[in-house]
Amino acid sequence: MQLITGGVDVLEQIGRKTFTALKENDPGLVYTKRFLQPVDSSGSSGAKLSQMLRDVSDQQQQHTLDPASVVARRGDLAFQLESRLALVHMEALELLSSRASARLTTKLARLESSTQDDIDISSSLISEGGVLEHIWETLQMKKDDSEVLEQDSESAHPVVSLSDAVTGLEQIVPGNVLLKVSDELANRSKELEPDLPMKEIFYRSIEALAELTSAVLAYLHKLAECLILIGHQQQHRDQLNGGFLSIAEKVASLIASAKRQNEVLCSIYVKHLKEALANNGRKEEDGEGEDALVSGRRLVANLFLDTGMANGYLDDAATNHLVPVLQVACLDAFIHETSPTRETGRPTKSKLR
Repeated sequence: MQLITGGVDVLEQIGRKTFTALKENDPGLVYTKRFLQPVDSSGSSGAKLSQMLRDVSDQQQQHTLDPASVVARRGDLAFQLESRLALVHMEALELLSSRASARLTTKLARLESSTQDDIDISSSLISEGGVLEHIWETLQMKKDDSEVLEQDSESAHPVVSLSDAVTGLEQIVPGNVLLKVSDELANRSKELEPDLPMKEIFYRSIEALAELTSAVLAYLHKLAECLILIGHQQQHRDQLNGGFLSIAEKVASLIASAKRQNEVLCSIYVKHLKEALANNGRKEEDGEGEDALVSGRRLVANLFLDTGMANGYLDDAATNHLVPVLQVACLDAFIHETSPTRETGRPTKSKLR
């Protein structure tokens, strides 16, 4: 009898290991994990942008004892972002994303044991080509950068485009502060005093980039908080007639518009720098023209690099942090934890999308 019992235990153990191996290597499961993979909160796959920004700022802080260094920090994008609380909003987004990822994992595990009544809804959400995958694909901002630039670099009106994008999300969170900052920066960039030194123009350009990027990150922080609340409150869910995929598209449009606005600010200040550079080029007879030329070109190159860095923070917010927030909000809205109201609250596929 003991031999039979021991044999059964061995077979059960082998069966469990076999099931686990098949489950981990199942192509469908691997595909699903690709776009539902939670953000690694330990940071083992790479440093978080907020931590990198904090490290750079801390290093710069150690070298700001003399007045010259204090002035130079006006041209330090990391310092300017931190002074405008961008770091606070980035860390808040990372925290919200980490919590959303944990809840997403739990909910997906529960969906594996869904009842027959929930099969259609679950399939619409998590299957290949489902809503959650479309949310993931929509917010992959980095891969579309070159296409966006080629199509919109000459014909776009960033302020109007940003205004339209914010209006599309107004039912979730108002964006009056963001639009006000955008308008003020656009006007300020076109009204520089004559004969400004090139370094002063560069400093103002970095300050403008930091101010707009910080305002966008603050808006995305509020948006993420509101999205998490939406899934738990029926009165808010009823307002989202367009569905969560539509929200993802509007968020992607907002970030693309904000990045274009950064690029337009960069172009305006580059134009100012080139005009100042041309004026300095006329002083070659004084022996200062060549040094000014080299310095001016360096400032222009640095401005382009910092613009790309600022846009990288916005890409990171969408690709790495807003995806799990929006996905778990979608699951919260349509896969309820409690079942008493499920008969009256069952969503349709059109509402899912």
